[in-house]
Amino acid sequence: MQVVFDHQIFALQQHGGISRYFVEVARWLAGNSAQIEPVILAPFHSNEYLSDVNEVVKVLGRKTRIESRMITEFALAANKMTSPKLARDFRVCPDVIHETYYTRNPIRIKAPRVITVFDMIHELQSERLSKARRLLAQSLTSTKRQAIQRADKIFAISESTKRDLVALFGIPEERIQVTYLAHSHHFTEPDLSSNSRPLEQPYILFVGRRGWYKNFSLFIRGFAASRFGKTGNKIVAFGGGKFNSQELALIKQLGIIDQIIQIGGSDRDLAKYYGAAECFVFPSLYEGFGIPLLEAMASGCPVVCSRISCFKEIASDAAEYFDPQSHEEIATTVDSVISSETKKQKLTSAGRLRAKEFSWSRCAQETLDGYKDVLSVTEP
Repeated sequence: MQVVFDHQIFALQQHGGISRYFVEVARWLAGNSAQIEPVILAPFHSNEYLSDVNEVVKVLGRKTRIESRMITEFALAANKMTSPKLARDFRVCPDVIHETYYTRNPIRIKAPRVITVFDMIHELQSERLSKARRLLAQSLTSTKRQAIQRADKIFAISESTKRDLVALFGIPEERIQVTYLAHSHHFTEPDLSSNSRPLEQPYILFVGRRGWYKNFSLFIRGFAASRFGKTGNKIVAFGGGKFNSQELALIKQLGIIDQIIQIGGSDRDLAKYYGAAECFVFPSLYEGFGIPLLEAMASGCPVVCSRISCFKEIASDAAEYFDPQSHEEIATTVDSVISSETKKQKLTSAGRLRAKEFSWSRCAQETLDGYKDVLSVTEP
């Protein structure tokens, strides 16, 4: 069986959770069955992960600098036009095409198609956007609906996402297969070359992008109101880029400018920050899955997160939950965890066990089962 992953996400992301997912699935397929040949068809891409797998996965394409929206749009159009010829030149004849994002104009190669739906954020959280960005969200929703409707099978990354997909798009449940994601091995096999704490002071860890539904502003209001924050401890915001002017203004207004640090780094670096944090806080208003939950749990970091259906599905009893609309409840929940060694140890132990239930091998095997289901239905 030959499975082709199209170019879309690899032109859109230099790195990120969605492209990592496809690379991990392709890596597992290539390494665990001589009868499965994954091919990543991305003539022009900017993705960092593809260089890590091109010795085990057939990657048709070359890395290109894609640094602006205009160049991204050009790359997507160029990929669509050149992909069929590249496939012919390398005798690619897919049994299944896995579309890696949403498009109105898929590559013109005939084969059954599947797609993965990661969340319904643009449909459920667009009222929090500006008018201009709301129009963009509506356009993406229209494109997403077309991509989903033409797919022979839809993978959803959680039961929560599946329920939202059924409710909002009216997709029959039998067309959707839930396939959970996983986390990098760096979080269960930490780099122990240095045992020193990343910071001397105690800190809370926040990971990833901070805008929109990520609810960062309410989180730092909760931190400023907490006993932990009032005693001069810190927040580490890992990833997500430098603070913007609005964030800096709020940080100064709250009087915590000396208590918050924004840094970036590799998964190995992040694993060290998880391992030494007092807790990891994930205050999102909505998520489709939440890979940082698994990263934190696997790293032995106590998890404090929003009381939303997706997080309860993933973390179960291995987290403490708060109302993400209440900065007071964020503050009291964080304080209750940090002030209790018993509670921290309980969350750490439960988290390590819970994280073991998720793996890329399981994700890839279940994805392969989905491909086989599609072929069994579409075969004459």
